[in-house]
Amino acid sequence: VEAAAGRWRQDKAEPLIAAVREGGPSRTGATAQLQSSKTEFDNLRRAYTTQQGHLAEARDQARADLNAARSTRDWVVGILLGVLVLTIVALSVLLHRVVGVPLNRLRAASEAVRSGTFDRRIEIEGPSDVQAVAGAVENMRQRLSDELAETQKREDLLADQTQELRRSNSELEQFAYVASHDLQEPLRKVASFCQLLEKRYGTELDDRGKQYITFAVDGAKRMQVLINDLLTFSR
Repeated sequence: VEAAAGRWRQDKAEPLIAAVREGGPSRTGATAQLQSSKTEFDNLRRAYTTQQGHLAEARDQARADLNAARSTRDWVVGILLGVLVLTIVALSVLLHRVVGVPLNRLRAASEAVRSGTFDRRIEIEGPSDVQAVAGAVENMRQRLSDELAETQKREDLLADQTQELRRSNSELEQFAYVASHDLQEPLRKVASFCQLLEKRYGTELDDRGKQYITFAVDGAKRMQVLINDLLTFSR
């Protein structure tokens, strides 16, 4: 259209303007040129109109393509958002099952160990870091369980020894009581007979005899004191 307009201006309009300026509009040649120029201009206008129609169609098609592209973009963005949401949900569920569940079990097992339940084995599962922590807690539980069993054995042995010691002490106390009674009775008789001898035959004994009797009575009394102290100690 632009080329046709240039040709029309060069071939028709400018010569016609020049002819009109030279001879005026009444000349027959100028009139024929005017008619030819009008016909050419009408063709040019129809071409321009056709071009405008093509441009309008192209604009409408471009607009339709743009709307289609926008609709496609919206669909793609929506699908991507949906996939993203589903991925986040799936990752959350997977993370909960892979990490959360083993951690919750490990926490429950640790609480059981803390409360004194040492016979429950801790399962080692989950990711490597969780397995490392679970293994350390399981080793601690095993050591505590072994030490507790050893302590229980020692307590049982100590209880048996204590019971045996009490039985031995009871037997020793009974023996000491019987022995003290059996020993004190002859000593009392020795002391009594010595005192009777001193009382009845005191005038016939010399000083050395009286001293011997005094030594015998004093020894018997001191022996009785020692036996009473031994009986008290055994109790």
